[in-house]
Amino acid sequence: MASSRVPALAAAAGLALGIAVGSAIAMRRSARKEARRKRTLLTAKVRPDRMALYKRHHAGVWPEVEGGLAQYGVETLSIWADSEDQCRLYLYLEEVEGGATLGTDSAYRAHPVVRKWEETMETEFHAGWTPCAEWYSLKSCGSRAVLVSTNSLPPCYNIMQ
Repeated sequence: MASSRVPALAAAAGLALGIAVGSAIAMRRSARKEARRKRTLLTAKVRPDRMALYKRHHAGVWPEVEGGLAQYGVETLSIWADSEDQCRLYLYLEEVEGGATLGTDSAYRAHPVVRKWEETMETEFHAGWTPCAEWYSLKSCGSRAVLVSTNSLPPCYNIMQ
């Protein structure tokens, strides 16, 4: 009876080891990918008389726009409103390394539906997005450990110095 348990225990141990090794490899790959990912924060001021319409359109973004953003390297895009000024928006964007540009002359905007969306948003609702300066980023990628940090100095524990 004991001898029949040995293969089962060996199989379970092998499975556990395989999962652990696979997880470690995936975490390393994820950390390298995150370190190369381009992160951008942009800000724009929406015209107050168009705020409700702008919000409505972003509750039903055209599929050609969403598909184009994904096709040309956008992995994450979210728009946030300032809690004290709903017309002040922030757009957070994560793009793959080497992704295409999304500007006026880009392949993304070559699609007529996308071009109409982007031009309308930038002329009828706001005057375009302005980039913000990144001060700090941290990524753990679900690992519960620091995988990416933009720290460039050693820590200073005297908080007012």
